[in-house]
Amino acid sequence: MFSILFFDFFIFGGIFLSFLAAGYFLHHHSCKTNTWYPCWALAVLALIPGLVLIYGSFIESQLLVVTHVEYTFPEEKSLVVPKRIVLISDTHIGPYKKREFSERVVKKIRELKPDAILMTGDYFLADTAANYAHDFEPYSELPLIAPTFAVLGNHEFKVGLPDRDVPDFEEADLVRNMLADGRIIGLEDAVATLFEDDPIYLVGAQDLWSSVDDFDSIALPDRNARTIVMSHNPDIIFEVKDRADLVVSGHTHGGQIRLPFIGALGSPGDTLLPREFFQGASTWGDTTLYVTSGLGESGPRARLFNPPEIVLMTLR
Repeated sequence: MFSILFFDFFIFGGIFLSFLAAGYFLHHHSCKTNTWYPCWALAVLALIPGLVLIYGSFIESQLLVVTHVEYTFPEEKSLVVPKRIVLISDTHIGPYKKREFSERVVKKIRELKPDAILMTGDYFLADTAANYAHDFEPYSELPLIAPTFAVLGNHEFKVGLPDRDVPDFEEADLVRNMLADGRIIGLEDAVATLFEDDPIYLVGAQDLWSSVDDFDSIALPDRNARTIVMSHNPDIIFEVKDRADLVVSGHTHGGQIRLPFIGALGSPGDTLLPREFFQGASTWGDTTLYVTSGLGESGPRARLFNPPEIVLMTLR
């Protein structure tokens, strides 16, 4: 909660100072006496930071977009009938994202009519999940739409957070139970089969920061089989490269704040990936990595040029 107040202090302070500066220039004596002085231009320039803070913190962060993606398995593994999977990550339910946003996400997923739904962790923000169980409830409707699979993220273990380096296994168990109560299938260092008539093997990896991840213990399907690995942290690619067809993950929030021609300014979660791979598809040997920008925020409540997204991936 302290980090939320910390960032909000700067957000609201920045908005206040921006409008204060704009007001100062508009009331400058040169504007009142109509002498030449670029006070109006300076007022507009002073307003821009405040307007950007308002847009990123309270408008874009509440938007919801669908990103359409296609992935084609190698020719010898091509599907008889294309399948549609939804990928969501980093819902970060808490002070920034409440039940109303969860309901909007579920409604949009229902409209997409997927064949399967994948959830790649970080379901809550910093506070205990028990405080926001009501806001998570709409996600229990996802299995009524399509088979739904989930892995845990670092926030479930409360690691990678300020002054929190020791995994909280009780919190992780609480989230596991919430997923199970919603009939969402948890995959932790385990394998499931999608679409029995034209199978795709789905491998769920435990979070890399959990201290209990054991990916090497998983009996991965033969490389002749279609294989998708789902992991919260995209750094799993360094273990999975050339061992699976596709890896889907979140964690980076796409950088959360992105600028034109520059891309991600950083990542809310540490990663070994270069910044250009914080969002979208990249190729690692014979394996494709797809990183979603996710739905929620951590640190500042803001997003910029990077709205919350649901990924609809068509597999061929």
